[in-house]
Formats: sequence, C-alpha cells, structure tokens
Amino acid sequence: MKRLFLSIIPFCTLISSCSSTTVDTTSTTELDISSTTTPETMPTTTEMARVVEGYKIGPGVDLSGANLRGANLSRMNLSGANLSGANLNHANLYGTNFADANLRGANLSFADLRHANLSDTNLGEADLAYSNLSWAIISDAILNEASLSNADLERADLRNANLPRVDLTGASLKYANLTGANLTDAYGASSTNFEGVNLTRANLTGVSVRVNLSETDTWTCNDPQPLTRCAFLNVGNLASAKLDGATMPDGSIHD
Repeated sequence: MKRLFLSIIPFCTLISSCSSTTVDTTSTTELDISSTTTPETMPTTTEMARVVEGYKIGPGVDLSGANLRGANLSRMNLSGANLSGANLNHANLYGTNFADANLRGANLSFADLRHANLSDTNLGEADLAYSNLSWAIISDAILNEASLSNADLERADLRNANLPRVDLTGASLKYANLTGANLTDAYGASSTNFEGVNLTRANLTGVSVRVNLSETDTWTCNDPQPLTRCAFLNVGNLASAKLDGATMPDGSIHD
C-alpha cells in the first residue's frame, strides 16, 4: 500500500517573494489554563470562602446578626470577620479561625470551640455559657462582661486576655494559661475550677468569692492574711494554681 505524504508550502513561496514577517508553522493554539487551580495549589479548607446556611463564610466577611445556629463552620477561616450579635448557638466551630474577628454580643452558648483561634478577638458581652473552649487560643482577646458560665476552658490559652466582670460561675479553667490576664471584678469564682491554672502576673482585683464562714476553719492560710485573699485561695482548687506576681482580690501581690 502506498502512503501519500503532503507537504504544506507557505503561499508566499509560490509568488517568488515573502514579506519580512516570519511565519512560525510549528506554533499551535493552546488553551490558557494558568488560572485553573490544581490539587497542588488548592487552598486549604480554612482559606476558602464558602456558603453556609445562605451566608458567605470567609475572612473579613460581614455576618453581623447572622443566624448560624447549629451551623458547621469547623476549621473555616473567619479571621477579621464581623460576627457581632450573631447566633452561633450549638454551632460546630472546632478549629475555626476567628483571629481579630468581632464577636461582640454573639451567642456562642453550647458551641464547640475546641482548638479554635480566638486571639485578639472581641468577645465583649458574648454568651459563651456551656461552650467547649478546651485547647482554644484566646490570647489578647477582649471578654469584658462575657458569660463563661459552665464553660470548659481546660488548657485554653488566655494569656493577656481582658476579662473584667466576666461570669465564671461553674466554669473550668483547669490547667488554663491566664498569664497576665485581667480578671478584675470577675464573679462566680467560688464554683470555678482553678486546678493547675497559671495566673502568673494576672490581675485578680475585686474577684468575688461567696464563702460559707462555717467552713473557714478547714482553710489553710498564711496568718495573718485578709479573709478575701484567704477565701480566694481556698476555693476552686487554687491550692495548685500558679500565682507568682498576681494581684490578689484584696489588691496585695502574691509572692
């Protein structure tokens, strides 16, 4: 069988001369896919903007007043977002990034916030009752007048957090790090679990403790010691707490 080979000759050679323009007969037209995301460059889940419950979820978004009750926002990136007054009751916020976000007045009760990043976050007047904040990063956050009633903050990082007038009723701060934290006028400390907590250089001025005076004879205090300071040291397992340089409820410095 004979094979037919066709040779394509540029038209200009048939008229004895060609223009100065060079024709590249080897070039081909290709589809530009440089903007297509490949598996190697695909952003992680926390970097991607997504739509949940009809709301766009991503860094810097405005979700003020949004109703995200029970929503699954686990490991998503909401850094710098505005969630003031949002309803996140019972939401799954495991490992979610809220760094620099505004959560003022938000409802985070019963939310799963384990391993969440809440550093530099505004949580003023937020409801965090019964939430799980164990291992969460809450350093340098604002929590003035927030409710941490019955919240689990075991091993949470609260270094330099601002917590004046916060409700600690029934909360667990077991092995949490509150180095340099401001707990001025916090209340509910009588029922707070302070076992192993680090309160180095923390400000505990005005922290209120409700005491049954009939039980004071069982306390261990360095005599003479003001009742307010002695009471504080004898509630919530504070005997195992680290209090070096902390300002105590009576204004004295713990040595």
